Amino acid sequence: HFACTGGTLIARCIAALPNTQTLSEINPLSRLHLRWPRKPFFPTDILADLHMSARPVSHELIIEVFCAGLLRLRDGLAQQGQHLVIRDHAHSQFCTDPDQITRPTLRQMLLPHMTVLSVVTLRHPLDSFLSLDAQNWTHFSPFTIEEYCTRYIAFLEAYEGVPQIRYEDFVADPVAGLDRICTLLDLPRDPCALDMIEAISLSGDSGRSNSDINQRPRRPVPGHIAEQIKTSAAYDRLCMICDYDPA
Repeated sequence: HFACTGGTLIARCIAALPNTQTLSEINPLSRLHLRWPRKPFFPTDILADLHMSARPVSHELIIEVFCAGLLRLRDGLAQQGQHLVIRDHAHSQFCTDPDQITRPTLRQMLLPHMTVLSVVTLRHPLDSFLSLDAQNWTHFSPFTIEEYCTRYIAFLEAYEGVPQIRYEDFVADPVAGLDRICTLLDLPRDPCALDMIEAISLSGDSGRSNSDINQRPRRPVPGHIAEQIKTSAAYDRLCMICDYDPA
């Protein structure tokens, strides 16, 4: 999913399922967290340290190291009867300035090494863009609704064929939404999981700070964004693709 689309809420529900280990906001090629005036402290992060090295290594080697560690983790968890779920940080790829199309998605990195079951979650692009603007997560340029929707469409094309769940449908009926996710990802069901999400803490929890699962009203639309919507062909196309009302 993209940032500000309810992904943390849904991921917390998944993490509350029995015997499910959830890794949050993972992307081994991300450099978004390295945007500091000085080198950050990485005592446990081999990949981040490689990204910051004076002798950079190739993306191919970083992916190989990442997948080797992930395979060992998957096998170790399986021995304990646990399932591994990875929350892909797609924002690092599709909503930052580097080459979003030419580099592989997390799913593409993993498929040669293991069986991968995936699901894409969506939210109305106007709501997510307004939240992105409010958070000041302006990691691409120009920061317009047209550019945002163009990148959103590129994301959907990269994950073509992967089942989709809309955030709005999930919060309207979280029991049915979580049940469908469990079916798609072959995860154990537990009707009590939705009552346990307050105990689950994940990275990226920038919006919802409590365990209430409900639809929230749309943020006020600033005038300059309202004007952009009027002439954005990508916004109209994205709403059509995802079956959202553009109004």
